[in-house]
Amino acid sequence: MNHFYLKEVFVIASNSAADCRQYMPMICFSAGNKKHEISTYANEGIMFRYETKDGMEIYEFQVTLKQKELSFRLYAWDGGSYVRVYSERWLSSPVFFQFLKNTYFSNKNEMIFMISGRKKQKL
Repeated sequence: MNHFYLKEVFVIASNSAADCRQYMPMICFSAGNKKHEISTYANEGIMFRYETKDGMEIYEFQVTLKQKELSFRLYAWDGGSYVRVYSERWLSSPVFFQFLKNTYFSNKNEMIFMISGRKKQKL
């Protein structure tokens, strides 16, 4: 069984005029059990990137606050690059349960995500 951990958190800013998205890395987890706070605007989204310990798989959860959507992407290393793998059962996966275990809460007008780094779980 392989281990995964929360590696990075990105804030996604959509530019409707240029019809593109800008990915701004906010947090890279390197060591320790620290709590981090992420501030976003209503038109931005947040992407949580989990990676296996051996670097062979990447799991991405994208939360768009304005549309109130959650999407999932899985990438696997094929020897030369990462390729997207389509998964129908991601809602019952251990990485999704770990994503839900992290602490997310909402204030009156803003949503706050509190994440403790270096969470590990067996696949």
